[in-house]
Amino acid sequence: MSRSSDPPREQLPDHPTRPPVVLAYHSPPIIGPTLTIGTVGNEAEAQLVSDALADAGIPCLLLNRHSTSLGAFAGNAVLKIQVEESRAAAARKIFDSVLGPAEDLEPADDADQPTPLDKTGQPLAVEVVGSYDNPTLLFDAAASLGAARVQYFLPALVPRGDRALGSGKRFLLRVEAEDAPRARTILKEMEAEERSEPRCPQCSSWRVTIVPRGVQNLLRFITARSALPEELECLRCHHRWTAS
Repeated sequence: MSRSSDPPREQLPDHPTRPPVVLAYHSPPIIGPTLTIGTVGNEAEAQLVSDALADAGIPCLLLNRHSTSLGAFAGNAVLKIQVEESRAAAARKIFDSVLGPAEDLEPADDADQPTPLDKTGQPLAVEVVGSYDNPTLLFDAAASLGAARVQYFLPALVPRGDRALGSGKRFLLRVEAEDAPRARTILKEMEAEERSEPRCPQCSSWRVTIVPRGVQNLLRFITARSALPEELECLRCHHRWTAS
């Protein structure tokens, strides 16, 4: 029985239909067996890849997400990205396009660059907030913006092929004009922080891990020899070098 104070149902105001809000924990579930499509070196790269997969409608799992945040105490843990086995082939292509051999990519011609559009299909007002001389630095900056929930727009990239290596800061990162001040602040903070982080001297990747040498150093300790110097390995190009 309704209370006398309740208005008749037909007199309730009409509200426009709104699309349901999809929360992070309500994203499409992964069904069936999974496969690892690649590993990343940090949360920023994981965010970049997961964003690209989400845009393609492919949900993913991030394994060892909390373990890798322990730094040197994480042991051999690396951050792995897994997807449904049936979508692994498509997901690997997306992973490689984001974190693959970046040194072989160049920006497409201006005529082939996409125009950012809003939800109604109208062109967005965008601004360049960063320019870089290689795609690795471009992806790093985009990952930082993505982690801060700032929508970014990457340029269309194509394989270099037989063309000569380009020069100059030709890889442009854009955001919506209203987000530009915040994006520039985030990028400046990233540049200040990255000076203390290890980076591969060969391919400029941040996907760097410590080479485990616990057993070797234990044997050296038993035989009264000094410990081996800390060695780092790039997860992208597998280059190894001694940490300074």
